[in-house]
Amino acid sequence: MRMSRWIDRILLLVIVLAVAAAIPAAAQAQEGDHNHDPFADPTVAPMIMPTVTDFAPEAGDTAVQPDKGDVGVTSYFEFSDTQKAGLLTPFYRLSRSLALKARVPLIFNKTVTFGTNEGKASGLGDVTFEAEYSKVRSAGAVFSFTGSVKLPTGDEEKVDNFIAVPLGTGTLDYFAKAQYAKSQPDFGWVASVIFRKNSGYEFDPWGTSVALTTTTSGNQVIGSVFARKRVNAKWWLHLGASADKIADGAGKTVYTDGTPTFEYDMTSGGTVIDLYPGMSYALGKLNPYLGARVPVSTSWNNEFASTDRDMAFIFQFTYRPDRMAGQ
Repeated sequence: MRMSRWIDRILLLVIVLAVAAAIPAAAQAQEGDHNHDPFADPTVAPMIMPTVTDFAPEAGDTAVQPDKGDVGVTSYFEFSDTQKAGLLTPFYRLSRSLALKARVPLIFNKTVTFGTNEGKASGLGDVTFEAEYSKVRSAGAVFSFTGSVKLPTGDEEKVDNFIAVPLGTGTLDYFAKAQYAKSQPDFGWVASVIFRKNSGYEFDPWGTSVALTTTTSGNQVIGSVFARKRVNAKWWLHLGASADKIADGAGKTVYTDGTPTFEYDMTSGGTVIDLYPGMSYALGKLNPYLGARVPVSTSWNNEFASTDRDMAFIFQFTYRPDRMAGQ
Protein backbone atom coordinates (compact mmCIF):
# COMPACT_ATOMS: atom_id res chain seq x y z
CA MET A 1 0.00 0.00 0.00
CA ARG A 2 2.80 2.44 0.89
CA MET A 3 4.61 1.62 -2.35
CA SER A 4 1.42 2.32 -4.32
CA ARG A 5 1.02 5.70 -2.63
CA TRP A 6 4.61 6.62 -3.41
CA ILE A 7 4.12 5.63 -7.05
CA ASP A 8 0.98 7.83 -7.22
CA ARG A 9 2.87 10.77 -5.76
CA ILE A 10 5.77 10.35 -8.16
CA LEU A 11 3.39 10.15 -11.12
CA LEU A 12 1.62 13.32 -9.99
CA LEU A 13 4.96 15.11 -9.65
CA VAL A 14 5.95 14.03 -13.15
CA ILE A 15 2.62 15.25 -14.56
CA VAL A 16 2.86 18.64 -12.83
CA LEU A 17 6.49 19.15 -13.91
CA ALA A 18 5.69 18.11 -17.47
CA VAL A 19 2.78 20.53 -17.65
CA ALA A 20 4.80 23.36 -16.11
CA ALA A 21 7.57 22.85 -18.65
CA ALA A 22 5.69 21.86 -21.76
CA ILE A 23 2.65 24.14 -21.83
CA PRO A 24 4.41 27.53 -21.73
CA ALA A 25 7.01 26.25 -24.19
CA ALA A 26 4.34 25.02 -26.60
CA ALA A 27 2.39 28.25 -26.32
CA GLN A 28 5.57 30.27 -26.84
CA ALA A 29 6.31 28.25 -29.96
CA GLN A 30 3.13 29.59 -31.55
CA GLU A 31 4.27 33.22 -31.26
CA GLY A 32 4.78 35.00 -34.51
CA ASP A 33 1.34 34.32 -36.00
CA HIS A 34 -0.54 36.45 -33.46
CA ASN A 35 -3.99 35.17 -34.38
CA HIS A 36 -6.39 36.85 -31.98
CA ASP A 37 -9.68 35.58 -30.70
CA PRO A 38 -11.87 38.70 -30.32
CA PHE A 39 -13.93 36.95 -27.66
CA ALA A 40 -11.14 35.39 -25.58
CA ASP A 41 -12.44 35.80 -22.05
CA PRO A 42 -10.92 34.16 -18.95
CA THR A 43 -14.38 34.26 -17.38
CA VAL A 44 -16.27 32.23 -19.98
CA ALA A 45 -13.92 29.33 -20.80
CA PRO A 46 -13.79 27.89 -17.25
CA MET A 47 -17.61 27.98 -17.10
CA ILE A 48 -17.78 25.84 -20.23
CA MET A 49 -15.11 23.35 -19.18
CA PRO A 50 -16.39 20.93 -16.49
CA THR A 51 -14.31 19.81 -13.53
CA VAL A 52 -14.46 16.49 -11.65
CA THR A 53 -17.07 18.02 -9.34
CA ASP A 54 -19.40 18.62 -12.32
CA PHE A 55 -19.62 14.94 -13.23
CA ALA A 56 -22.37 13.16 -11.33
CA PRO A 57 -21.29 10.86 -8.46
CA GLU A 58 -21.56 7.24 -9.45
CA ALA A 59 -24.53 5.35 -8.03
CA GLY A 60 -23.74 4.00 -4.58
CA ASP A 61 -20.40 5.82 -4.33
CA THR A 62 -20.95 7.61 -1.02
CA ALA A 63 -17.31 8.71 -0.83
CA VAL A 64 -17.92 11.40 -3.44
CA GLN A 65 -21.51 12.43 -2.65
CA PRO A 66 -21.74 16.21 -2.09
CA ASP A 67 -22.59 17.14 1.47
CA LYS A 68 -22.91 20.18 3.74
CA GLY A 69 -19.54 21.65 4.58
CA ASP A 70 -17.89 20.27 1.42
CA VAL A 71 -15.05 22.65 0.58
CA GLY A 72 -12.35 22.74 -2.05
CA VAL A 73 -10.90 24.54 -5.04
CA THR A 74 -10.92 23.99 -8.79
CA SER A 75 -8.62 25.63 -11.31
CA TYR A 76 -8.33 26.41 -15.00
CA PHE A 77 -5.07 27.47 -16.70
CA GLU A 78 -5.11 28.30 -20.41
CA PHE A 79 -2.04 29.09 -22.52
CA SER A 80 -2.28 30.38 -26.08
CA ASP A 81 -0.30 32.70 -28.32
CA THR A 82 -2.21 35.81 -27.25
CA GLN A 83 -3.13 35.04 -23.66
CA LYS A 84 -1.78 33.10 -20.72
CA ALA A 85 -4.20 33.11 -17.82
CA GLY A 86 -5.24 31.11 -14.79
CA LEU A 87 -8.37 30.98 -12.70
CA LEU A 88 -8.93 29.63 -9.19
CA THR A 89 -12.43 28.78 -7.97
CA PRO A 90 -12.79 28.12 -4.25
CA PHE A 91 -16.19 26.69 -3.29
CA TYR A 92 -18.17 25.90 -0.19
CA ARG A 93 -21.33 23.80 0.03
CA LEU A 94 -23.95 25.22 2.39
CA SER A 95 -26.07 22.09 2.00
CA ARG A 96 -26.38 19.06 -0.26
CA SER A 97 -28.19 21.24 -2.79
CA LEU A 98 -26.60 24.69 -2.49
CA ALA A 99 -22.99 25.71 -3.12
CA LEU A 100 -21.25 29.09 -3.31
CA LYS A 101 -18.27 29.78 -5.59
CA ALA A 102 -15.89 32.62 -6.41
CA ARG A 103 -14.00 32.65 -9.72
CA VAL A 104 -10.77 34.68 -9.53
CA PRO A 105 -8.90 35.09 -12.86
CA LEU A 106 -5.24 36.08 -13.03
CA ILE A 107 -3.93 37.12 -16.44
CA PHE A 108 -0.22 36.36 -16.61
CA ASN A 109 0.32 37.84 -20.07
CA LYS A 110 -2.10 39.26 -22.62
CA THR A 111 -0.88 40.44 -26.03
CA VAL A 112 -2.70 42.72 -28.47
CA THR A 113 -1.18 43.53 -31.88
CA PHE A 114 -1.98 46.64 -33.88
CA GLY A 115 -0.10 46.81 -37.13
CA THR A 116 3.54 46.10 -36.29
CA ASN A 117 3.23 47.15 -32.64
CA GLU A 118 2.44 44.96 -29.65
CA GLY A 119 0.91 45.81 -26.32
CA LYS A 120 1.25 43.51 -23.32
CA ALA A 121 -0.43 43.52 -19.91
CA SER A 122 -0.98 41.35 -16.87
CA GLY A 123 -3.03 41.52 -13.69
CA LEU A 124 -6.35 40.65 -12.11
CA GLY A 125 -9.29 39.95 -14.41
CA ASP A 126 -13.02 40.22 -13.70
CA VAL A 127 -14.04 38.29 -10.57
CA THR A 128 -17.27 36.27 -10.67
CA PHE A 129 -19.47 35.11 -7.78
CA GLU A 130 -21.80 32.13 -8.21
CA ALA A 131 -24.60 30.29 -6.45
CA GLU A 132 -25.28 26.73 -7.60
CA TYR A 133 -28.37 24.66 -6.87
CA SER A 134 -28.12 20.94 -7.64
CA LYS A 135 -30.63 18.12 -7.41
CA VAL A 136 -30.03 14.38 -7.70
CA ARG A 137 -32.60 13.17 -10.24
CA SER A 138 -31.77 9.47 -10.05
CA ALA A 139 -28.85 7.15 -9.30
CA GLY A 140 -25.80 8.69 -10.96
CA ALA A 141 -27.72 11.65 -12.44
CA VAL A 142 -27.62 15.29 -11.27
CA PHE A 143 -29.32 18.45 -12.55
CA SER A 144 -27.94 21.84 -11.53
CA PHE A 145 -28.70 25.50 -12.09
CA THR A 146 -26.14 28.26 -11.53
CA GLY A 147 -26.55 32.03 -11.37
CA SER A 148 -23.44 34.20 -11.69
CA VAL A 149 -22.52 37.88 -11.45
CA LYS A 150 -19.27 39.13 -13.00
CA LEU A 151 -17.81 42.25 -11.40
CA PRO A 152 -15.68 44.80 -13.34
CA THR A 153 -12.54 44.22 -11.24
CA GLY A 154 -10.17 43.96 -14.22
CA ASP A 155 -8.58 47.13 -15.59
CA GLU A 156 -10.50 47.78 -18.81
CA GLU A 157 -8.36 50.84 -19.63
CA LYS A 158 -4.95 49.18 -19.48
CA VAL A 159 -2.62 50.62 -22.14
CA ASP A 160 0.84 49.49 -23.22
CA ASN A 161 2.92 50.87 -26.09
CA PHE A 162 -0.05 53.13 -27.01
CA ILE A 163 -2.24 50.03 -27.50
CA ALA A 164 -5.30 49.21 -25.39
CA VAL A 165 -4.86 45.85 -23.61
CA PRO A 166 -7.98 45.50 -21.43
CA LEU A 167 -7.92 42.99 -18.58
CA GLY A 168 -11.69 43.17 -18.10
CA THR A 169 -14.86 44.39 -19.79
CA GLY A 170 -15.57 47.24 -17.38
CA THR A 171 -19.17 46.04 -17.06
CA LEU A 172 -21.39 44.17 -14.64
CA ASP A 173 -22.47 41.01 -16.51
CA TYR A 174 -24.81 38.15 -15.63
CA PHE A 175 -24.80 34.41 -16.37
CA ALA A 176 -27.36 31.64 -16.06
CA LYS A 177 -26.33 28.01 -16.53
CA ALA A 178 -28.39 24.81 -16.64
CA GLN A 179 -26.49 21.53 -16.51
CA TYR A 180 -27.28 17.81 -16.53
CA ALA A 181 -24.71 15.14 -15.64
CA LYS A 182 -24.94 11.36 -15.88
CA SER A 183 -22.32 8.87 -14.67
CA GLN A 184 -21.65 5.15 -14.72
CA PRO A 185 -18.60 3.41 -13.18
CA ASP A 186 -16.51 3.72 -16.38
CA PHE A 187 -18.25 6.50 -18.32
CA GLY A 188 -19.80 9.89 -17.66
CA TRP A 189 -21.09 12.91 -19.56
CA VAL A 190 -22.10 16.50 -18.84
CA ALA A 191 -24.32 18.74 -21.00
CA SER A 192 -24.92 22.42 -20.29
CA VAL A 193 -26.43 25.61 -21.69
CA ILE A 194 -25.10 29.02 -20.63
CA PHE A 195 -26.73 32.41 -21.24
CA ARG A 196 -24.66 35.56 -20.80
CA LYS A 197 -26.30 38.98 -20.44
CA ASN A 198 -23.92 41.91 -20.92
CA SER A 199 -24.32 45.40 -19.50
CA GLY A 200 -23.36 48.61 -21.28
CA TYR A 201 -19.97 50.30 -20.96
CA GLU A 202 -20.10 54.10 -20.73
CA PHE A 203 -17.28 56.46 -21.75
CA ASP A 204 -16.67 59.99 -22.97
CA PRO A 205 -15.47 59.58 -26.57
CA TRP A 206 -13.76 62.98 -26.83
CA GLY A 207 -13.11 63.89 -23.20
CA THR A 208 -15.10 67.10 -23.54
CA SER A 209 -18.22 66.14 -21.55
CA VAL A 210 -20.27 67.00 -24.64
CA ALA A 211 -21.19 63.39 -25.36
CA LEU A 212 -21.57 60.09 -23.53
CA THR A 213 -21.29 56.85 -25.48
CA THR A 214 -22.59 53.48 -24.27
CA THR A 215 -21.51 50.30 -26.03
CA THR A 216 -23.04 46.91 -25.21
CA SER A 217 -21.52 43.64 -26.34
CA GLY A 218 -23.95 41.12 -27.74
CA ASN A 219 -25.43 38.48 -25.45
CA GLN A 220 -24.16 34.92 -25.74
CA VAL A 221 -25.74 31.45 -25.72
CA ILE A 222 -23.26 28.59 -25.25
CA GLY A 223 -24.11 24.91 -25.53
CA SER A 224 -21.62 22.19 -24.65
CA VAL A 225 -21.31 18.42 -24.18
CA PHE A 226 -18.37 16.72 -22.45
CA ALA A 227 -17.72 13.02 -21.88
CA ARG A 228 -15.04 10.99 -20.11
CA LYS A 229 -14.11 7.31 -20.39
CA ARG A 230 -12.14 5.38 -17.77
CA VAL A 231 -9.05 3.72 -19.24
CA ASN A 232 -7.94 2.02 -16.02
CA ALA A 233 -8.21 2.57 -12.27
CA LYS A 234 -6.54 6.00 -12.48
CA TRP A 235 -6.67 7.36 -16.03
CA TRP A 236 -9.63 8.96 -17.82
CA LEU A 237 -9.86 10.11 -21.45
CA HIS A 238 -11.95 13.23 -22.10
CA LEU A 239 -13.58 14.78 -25.16
CA GLY A 240 -15.91 17.76 -25.32
CA ALA A 241 -17.43 20.22 -27.78
CA SER A 242 -18.92 23.69 -27.39
CA ALA A 243 -20.81 26.08 -29.67
CA ASP A 244 -20.98 29.78 -28.79
CA LYS A 245 -23.60 31.94 -30.51
CA ILE A 246 -22.81 35.64 -30.05
CA ALA A 247 -25.32 38.35 -30.91
CA ASP A 248 -24.35 41.66 -32.48
CA GLY A 249 -23.60 44.50 -30.09
CA ALA A 250 -25.12 47.97 -30.02
CA GLY A 251 -23.97 51.51 -29.34
CA LYS A 252 -25.59 54.81 -28.41
CA THR A 253 -24.17 58.32 -28.08
CA VAL A 254 -26.11 60.95 -26.12
CA TYR A 255 -25.14 64.62 -26.55
CA THR A 256 -25.52 67.48 -24.05
CA ASP A 257 -25.47 70.28 -26.67
CA GLY A 258 -28.80 69.44 -28.28
CA THR A 259 -27.42 67.16 -30.98
CA PRO A 260 -29.82 64.24 -31.60
CA THR A 261 -28.97 60.93 -29.98
CA PHE A 262 -27.14 58.58 -32.33
CA GLU A 263 -27.81 54.83 -32.10
CA TYR A 264 -26.08 52.15 -34.15
CA ASP A 265 -25.49 48.41 -34.40
CA MET A 266 -22.09 46.77 -34.04
CA THR A 267 -21.57 43.73 -36.27
CA SER A 268 -19.54 41.95 -33.61
CA GLY A 269 -21.58 38.74 -33.43
CA GLY A 270 -20.92 35.31 -34.83
CA THR A 271 -20.61 31.62 -34.04
CA VAL A 272 -17.55 29.73 -32.80
CA ILE A 273 -17.22 25.96 -32.30
CA ASP A 274 -14.43 24.30 -30.32
CA LEU A 275 -13.30 20.79 -29.39
CA TYR A 276 -11.71 19.86 -26.04
CA PRO A 277 -9.62 16.64 -26.06
CA GLY A 278 -7.77 15.74 -22.87
CA MET A 279 -6.92 13.26 -20.14
CA SER A 280 -7.05 13.24 -16.35
CA TYR A 281 -5.45 11.25 -13.57
CA ALA A 282 -7.33 10.34 -10.38
CA LEU A 283 -5.06 10.75 -7.39
CA GLY A 284 -7.21 10.76 -4.28
CA LYS A 285 -7.88 14.34 -3.22
CA LEU A 286 -6.10 15.93 -6.21
CA ASN A 287 -7.15 15.37 -9.84
CA PRO A 288 -4.93 16.92 -12.55
CA TYR A 289 -6.20 17.33 -16.12
CA LEU A 290 -4.23 18.13 -19.28
CA GLY A 291 -5.87 18.95 -22.60
CA ALA A 292 -6.47 21.54 -25.30
CA ARG A 293 -9.11 23.83 -26.74
CA VAL A 294 -9.09 23.41 -30.53
CA PRO A 295 -10.99 25.87 -32.76
CA VAL A 296 -13.08 23.97 -35.32
CA SER A 297 -15.24 26.66 -36.91
CA THR A 298 -15.30 30.46 -36.70
CA SER A 299 -17.88 32.65 -38.42
CA TRP A 300 -18.33 36.39 -37.77
CA ASN A 301 -21.17 38.60 -38.94
CA ASN A 302 -18.56 41.15 -40.00
CA GLU A 303 -17.15 39.78 -43.24
CA PHE A 304 -13.88 41.66 -42.72
CA ALA A 305 -13.18 40.18 -39.27
CA SER A 306 -10.40 37.62 -39.09
CA THR A 307 -11.54 34.04 -38.53
CA ASP A 308 -8.14 32.95 -37.20
CA ARG A 309 -8.23 31.80 -33.56
CA ASP A 310 -5.46 30.28 -31.48
CA MET A 311 -5.44 26.75 -30.13
CA ALA A 312 -4.98 26.82 -26.36
CA PHE A 313 -3.39 24.31 -23.99
CA ILE A 314 -5.36 23.66 -20.81
CA PHE A 315 -4.21 22.50 -17.40
CA GLN A 316 -6.79 21.96 -14.70
CA PHE A 317 -6.80 20.52 -11.21
CA THR A 318 -9.49 19.84 -8.62
CA TYR A 319 -8.73 19.60 -4.91
CA ARG A 320 -11.51 18.47 -2.58
CA PRO A 321 -10.24 17.08 0.77
CA ASP A 322 -11.63 13.68 1.77
CA ARG A 323 -14.14 13.73 -1.10
CA MET A 324 -12.20 12.52 -4.08
CA ALA A 325 -11.41 8.88 -3.37
CA GLY A 326 -11.94 6.73 -6.42
CA GLN A 327 -12.69 9.57 -8.85
